[in-house]
Amino acid sequence: MSAPRGLLGASVLCFVLGVGQLEGQIREVDAQVGEPGGFRFQAGGHLALAFPQGQFADFVDLGYGLGGWIAVNLDRQGTVALMLDGNFLVYGHQTTRRPLSPTVPFITVDVSTSNNIYSLGFGPLITLGHGVFRPYFSATAGFSYFATESSVKGSNNYDSFARSTNFDDFTFAWTAGGGLRIQVSHGRSPVFIDMASVYHRNGQASYLREGSITDNGNGTITIRPIQSETNLLLVKLGVSASF
Repeated sequence: MSAPRGLLGASVLCFVLGVGQLEGQIREVDAQVGEPGGFRFQAGGHLALAFPQGQFADFVDLGYGLGGWIAVNLDRQGTVALMLDGNFLVYGHQTTRRPLSPTVPFITVDVSTSNNIYSLGFGPLITLGHGVFRPYFSATAGFSYFATESSVKGSNNYDSFARSTNFDDFTFAWTAGGGLRIQVSHGRSPVFIDMASVYHRNGQASYLREGSITDNGNGTITIRPIQSETNLLLVKLGVSASF
């Protein structure tokens, strides 16, 4: 996972550098932050349902996950902003009970395998209106990282004591969508209920699903990856704030 982590760090660095280049606009916003409606940042978190689209729907079922974002406003009202958005999604999960080893068969452990998607993108966020109801549109470009990971823990353990990545792939991704924010509090940091739907285009990727790993019964496994389009429609519900 060193390459995705490096790209994640590079993406965050680009975001920070982009913020630096926008210092002039931010200073203008700073001069007006003391006025009603003057904000520098927006941020939020959400729960998400992931509906596979096209070929992806032939191989996997409904996914779920969570995410968060932060944006730098380019005007005092936050009509136009630049956003960094990240998501963690699970599209398959299974747990089996196994002996700890052939030589210690009387101690069993839980072996959990999860099919995950990690994504990160950067792009514009445009909000229409400044009342209680605020529709908005967003688009990002970035990457998605597909990883099937297994972990082992005992029945009385909260944390796993062993973890491994069985298979992974990395792909360029872009998103486009929109939503509605409903203001539920006022003050210096107004809070909103946030609802959105976003099309997440991941393109072609290799990945595993439930049943793609076979235990051969002799200490080895067989992995059968799938390659297809991996596009999603995310439906999100969360909370956001301006500050």
